[in-house]
Amino acid sequence: MLSLLSLIIASGTQWEPTSYPDPRTNASQCNTVEDSTLCDPDRILTDTWRQTINDNIMKQTARLQNVDVQYTAEASGNCCGNNVTDVRIFVILARRINTTSNQNITSKDLTTFGHGLREAYGLDAQPCKNYILILGVELAKELYVWTGSDLAFPKERMDTSLSQYKNMFLERNYMEGLNKIVEEIGNILVDPFKVSAFYSLGVSLLLFHFSVPPWIYVIMITSTTVAVVSLLILFAVLWKKYEIRDILRDIYPNNNQEKPTYL
Repeated sequence: MLSLLSLIIASGTQWEPTSYPDPRTNASQCNTVEDSTLCDPDRILTDTWRQTINDNIMKQTARLQNVDVQYTAEASGNCCGNNVTDVRIFVILARRINTTSNQNITSKDLTTFGHGLREAYGLDAQPCKNYILILGVELAKELYVWTGSDLAFPKERMDTSLSQYKNMFLERNYMEGLNKIVEEIGNILVDPFKVSAFYSLGVSLLLFHFSVPPWIYVIMITSTTVAVVSLLILFAVLWKKYEIRDILRDIYPNNNQEKPTYL
């Protein structure tokens, strides 16, 4: 009865950055486990998907402990050596947030909420700003991602990788999409400057173009021309053959009563 009442109260909440719970200190209100960075106070996710996504966050976090995470040239000394803290991936979900008006939730509202949440969580006060904050607001039908300023996180690759999930809440399988976002962010952090598959294909084709000798192109063009001409000749011969046959049928119709006379 108490959990049902909590669910009803949460579903009607318009969250402020200062009132939204922190999963690191309030796991129960975030409907998550201890030492988690996933918060879902409105129960947007099913219990199964919440557990799956939380496990994936932990998997990516552990994965990043075994790689050389890239930082910007301007990052402080707290981001290198034994001083650096683990990269944290936060997944923050809400049904609705407080807005500046009674109209629909705008991009400005989402941005303001995200900045306020980073301040409330103390993320930008960390010695090394190496966090990822994923914000999904169901009624806004949009997903926003912030990265700590010390992380070398190419905006272009980020935009390309996550553009398909921008309107995630409009999809039926948005929970699966959110889980894929967490995994993709882990991939980018492991290798932020990895060349995309489409770019690699383009470079390969370009190298092939310059590595082929000119005489190969001459042979290819000649062979293609001969093949086309041969097909045209064959088509003309067949056309002429059937045309002559039709003419003979008109002259000598197939009639048992009237047979041609041979001289």
